[in-house]
Amino acid sequence: MQKDTEFNDGQYFRYTENEIYNNLDTSEDGLTDKEAEKRLEKFGYNELEEKGKKSIFEMFFQQFTDVLTLVLLAAIIISLVLFFISTDQENLIDASVIFIILIVNAIIGVRQEYKSEKALEALQKLSAPEATVIRNEKMKKIPAREIVPGDYVVLQTGDKVVADMRLVKAMNLKIDESMLTGESVPVTKKDEVIDEKKVQVSERKNIAHSGTIVTYGGGEGVVFRTGMKTEMGKIADLIQGAEEKKTPLQKDLAKLSKWLTILIVIICVVVFVVGILRNYIDAAAHGETLGLADYEKMFLSAVSLAVAAIPEGLPAIVTIALSIGVSRMVEKNAIIRKLSAVETLGCATVICSDKTGTLTQNEMTIRKIYTDDKMISVSGIGYEPKGKFEIDGKEIEMKNDSHMRLLCRIGILCSDAELNYNNEENKWEIFGDPTEASLLVLGGKIDLWKKDLLKKYPKKNVIPFDSTRKMMTTIHETSEDKYYAYVKGAPEQILDRCIKKYVNETEKEISEDYKQKILKINENMTKQALRTLALAYREVDLDKVSTEEIDSE
Repeated sequence: MQKDTEFNDGQYFRYTENEIYNNLDTSEDGLTDKEAEKRLEKFGYNELEEKGKKSIFEMFFQQFTDVLTLVLLAAIIISLVLFFISTDQENLIDASVIFIILIVNAIIGVRQEYKSEKALEALQKLSAPEATVIRNEKMKKIPAREIVPGDYVVLQTGDKVVADMRLVKAMNLKIDESMLTGESVPVTKKDEVIDEKKVQVSERKNIAHSGTIVTYGGGEGVVFRTGMKTEMGKIADLIQGAEEKKTPLQKDLAKLSKWLTILIVIICVVVFVVGILRNYIDAAAHGETLGLADYEKMFLSAVSLAVAAIPEGLPAIVTIALSIGVSRMVEKNAIIRKLSAVETLGCATVICSDKTGTLTQNEMTIRKIYTDDKMISVSGIGYEPKGKFEIDGKEIEMKNDSHMRLLCRIGILCSDAELNYNNEENKWEIFGDPTEASLLVLGGKIDLWKKDLLKKYPKKNVIPFDSTRKMMTTIHETSEDKYYAYVKGAPEQILDRCIKKYVNETEKEISEDYKQKILKINENMTKQALRTLALAYREVDLDKVSTEEIDSE
């Protein structure tokens, strides 16, 4: 295969590992610092470029480009001309009032746009601050912006993918691609060649895309695109290059200004002509003729009428109304870049949107639990470990409930996610799969924490989740030198393997009727748009039971 010296081939999912190394002139030992510097000079920093950023002065002068504002500017000029001709103070006052209104409108518009731009800049944190790479045959961390095509990158759970890369190793790797494809469930990645000519972005299982997040497992890959060349960069380029269209409000105001201007001109001409005719008739009746002063007087009267007819208060009213709308939107954590966009949103009758990250926040929260033959409702928001437990609408205390503590212990220990409190941002954060994180949050609500549980029940082995088993298993040692397998997964799969149930703090034989009862409850939960998960455990003798047999019953 011909060597791709420009690193712009879009078919890397078809390449074997050796072909990738050959095309990108790299290896699993990574690049040297010297070669990386050359490539950084050639391809530039690995970051999204900002195009056409406006200065405050550009924002300010842009406020004076709509038709109504131009009409008011014309009114100011006419009022000033009339003032210098007639020295009438009212004309100067009119010009001053209109000028102040326009300046205030411009200041409000600039302030809103400037604040929105700053807020949007704060949201541009998709790129990871650092990346783990192999350079000079050694693993090291470097700033993400210094990544270049050909870099050998190591991915671990919780990492943000820093550039588009072809995976050469994938160890139970799952990546959250919701910000790119809208798919809420983390995608299982593989390192096998995809032998097809055209493959959708969401189907490129051997490609890790920039801006996505590793939620499970680990992997290694070779970077083939950085910065604006990545799939995320293409989206940014499309957004920045989109043509700015006028909002319905701007179109309506432009139409109003146009017809208002035409009407005012017609009325002024009519007033001027009628006034001249009337003066001519009066003058003729007295045997006089009209002088230049008579024409000048009628012209000034007609122009004064034009200025008076212009609704100089309209921009102020519109601005105030839209500002109130923006304030209400800000209370709902919505960023409005331009005031006129508020009215556009109000005109919407149908909104077509993807779900994950748009209508939802891609956060999983446990709402219902069935344990010990009881259906328990759980309250709480997001990943904050605070909430109440209720049965049939009555609040109950679950901190000392043995069934709930066992359920939470299984869920917490059989998980690779982490739940931490960010002191700087004053909020709880997760690292890993949102579903696994929700189990940690549930445990926090009854004061069970992963760090403490791992000290008490050290992890000895892990059997990762796979599409065949549809389960994940972890082995833990107790203080009595016993070993327990904790399992979580699809309810159907786990129930099929269960031989006992834990009810009233006792292990009892489980019947087929009871299994059908659980499956019916599971079906009712799914009908309520709930994603269901079953948890189970067993004591194991590691000397007698093989890894394959651990979750057999």
